[in-house]
Amino acid sequence: VGESRTVTVPPEKGYGPHNEELLQKVPRNVLPEEVKVGEPLRAQSDEQEIQVWVRELTDEHGLIDANHPLAGQTLEFEIELVEILAAE
Repeated sequence: VGESRTVTVPPEKGYGPHNEELLQKVPRNVLPEEVKVGEPLRAQSDEQEIQVWVRELTDEHGLIDANHPLAGQTLEFEIELVEILAAE
C-alpha cells in the first residue's frame, strides 16, 4: 500500500497504430448540417454500425475517421496502490 509507479503503453499494446485507410472523404451533404469537427457520428459499414469522428469540414466535403481517438498514441498511466482487499 502506498506504492506508485508510472506505466507506459505503446500504441501497439494500446489502441493500435493510426490507420490512414480508416480516413474517408465524404460529400458534405451526407453529413448532418449542424455537425462540428471533433464530434462523433454513427456510420453503417457492412451490416455493422461503427463510430467515426469528424476530422475536417469544408463546404464540399467532410473527412471522417474510423480510428479510435487514442490510436497511435503512447499512453502513460500513474498508478498508486491505495488498498488491498481480501478475496470474497
